[in-house]
Amino acid sequence: MRRFSGSWKRVRPILARFAALGISLLISLLIGEGAVRLLRPQQLPVFDPRIYRSDPLYGWAHTPAVDVIVNTGERSTRFITDTHGNRVPSQRPSHADTRILALGDSFTEALQVDAEDSMVELVASRLAQELGRPVEAINTAVAGWGPNQYLIKAREQLHQSNYSAVVVFLFLGNDIEYRRVDQYPPKQPTVVHHLHWPRSATLGAVINAWIYPVNDALERRSHLFVLARNNMPGIKTRLIALVHAAKKGSSRTNAGLEESVLNIKMKDSPRWQLTAEICADIASEADSVGAPTLFILLPKFSWLDNPTFAREVRDLGGEPNTMDRYQPARILGRELQNQGLHFIDTTGPLEKAKAGGNETLFGRIDTHLGPAGHKLVARVTSEALFAVLDSNVPH
Repeated sequence: MRRFSGSWKRVRPILARFAALGISLLISLLIGEGAVRLLRPQQLPVFDPRIYRSDPLYGWAHTPAVDVIVNTGERSTRFITDTHGNRVPSQRPSHADTRILALGDSFTEALQVDAEDSMVELVASRLAQELGRPVEAINTAVAGWGPNQYLIKAREQLHQSNYSAVVVFLFLGNDIEYRRVDQYPPKQPTVVHHLHWPRSATLGAVINAWIYPVNDALERRSHLFVLARNNMPGIKTRLIALVHAAKKGSSRTNAGLEESVLNIKMKDSPRWQLTAEICADIASEADSVGAPTLFILLPKFSWLDNPTFAREVRDLGGEPNTMDRYQPARILGRELQNQGLHFIDTTGPLEKAKAGGNETLFGRIDTHLGPAGHKLVARVTSEALFAVLDSNVPH
């Protein structure tokens, strides 16, 4: 008993110091949270999982007839879908004989802006002015989709309605396919991370059990956390790399770089030709109903900004001389040309606009296209689309 009492006397001051330190840290965080909310409030992400649903053909798709407010970290926007799950603006033309089918992923879905300010709707507006008649754009894009799903959607849509043209927006960051897929098994499109005990002692299990749930909770509630995270962008990159490494059982460097579309070792990969062949199939489907097809190549924000690109490569554990940020557009463009397809690479116009000081081309927090980026891509797209539209477009 005396031995226990003596041990407790030695441990108690240590515990008291840890308790005092913990209380001091908690008070400091509360003060910091209050100060950030007062002096520099942040955009807290707001996401409604009702936007997406599982689908037996596409894997996942938009839920029909949704009308919600979302915020991906830049601004609050309104997201509305029609009865088919296509994103629509609050006001649409009552009747339009000229209809454009838009295919794409999250860049085209454009949760970062209201539908009226998205490149798809801006293309329709510009074409309407040029043609002197109403133009309706059907935005079928869904986050996470790729060319395989674009082809499935094209086959479905082009034989249900009349279209004057098809525009396929290809995000070069992840639209280079590995294989052909004609049907995707249903999957849960949005993952909600719940705090739980790790199912194993692996790094990936610990991250999924503790890190992701805590991150999700803090980013929805803490202005201080969002401010700190936004000013340390490399943290998210490293976390993603660690998760990939844990899943693949490889090193952090290899997990992030071995199959990157920027890796110069990928220049002879069959993925480029495969992706172009899928695109050719989309164009063939459109041609069968008399609609021309235009492909728009969209670069990643970091590829246009030297410091950001260097930091991203460093965070993934790579070396700048092993990565070529112009490789995706150059090689895919060559393969599209070999297929006889009409495409526009927006890298040059975006790069020029950024060099001119335009800071709203991409979001600062969510690095999808920002308002100015949508306007620029819409201008380039509408000019090219107007040139390829056949004179027999219905009036």
